[in-house]
Amino acid sequence: MQPVSDDKGLIPRGIVYQNLPLALDWLFSKKGLPKFIHANDKPATLIAGFKIMAHQILALRDPKQFWKELVRRNVTTITIHRYNILKQLVSDLIASKTGRPVNYGGNHKTTKVNVPPSTIAPRIKEIIDDRNYLVKQVADYGIRNNLVLYEDLISSDEKVVDLFEWVCGERHPLKTKTIRQNPESLKERVINYDEFLKTCNRLHLTAFLKDK
Repeated sequence: MQPVSDDKGLIPRGIVYQNLPLALDWLFSKKGLPKFIHANDKPATLIAGFKIMAHQILALRDPKQFWKELVRRNVTTITIHRYNILKQLVSDLIASKTGRPVNYGGNHKTTKVNVPPSTIAPRIKEIIDDRNYLVKQVADYGIRNNLVLYEDLISSDEKVVDLFEWVCGERHPLKTKTIRQNPESLKERVINYDEFLKTCNRLHLTAFLKDK
């Protein structure tokens, strides 16, 4: 087991997946919450959370424990789906290559990747299976959940504000920027684009080749 907190007061990488109750205990403890308190100390709704992917949940020793913990602690969840599954596939590959799945700094971290044609169909199935799994679990466990599209969030700041209001019951102006990690088109990001295009045509996925 990794230590609960490091010298920076952050949850060490992997602890959520090794011991979810311990991670949640830390997140809502005196060590975790001060990071979320407004700087001017005015009364505010404290919201803390974490991000976890479907495949990471399924990799837990007991995935059912994860969902039971959410129910026990009355956790609200947000499920984000990306309509363009081809862009999700490519973004996942880029994140794997760069080791940077989230853009916090404001600088684009786009790189080019090779997409093996034989991996496209299986990966698309995995994406769809992951989505179905999340939808089923939140419904089966009766968890308060908001299903949103990634494309909606990046197209309008108002959508993000709406989501904040849904979470905390208060409406506040957006003070941070939403930045796409990989804004370039698929043609600019896929090294073997001609081969990629041919496979997408064969799999009837051409509707997802659009840049929007």
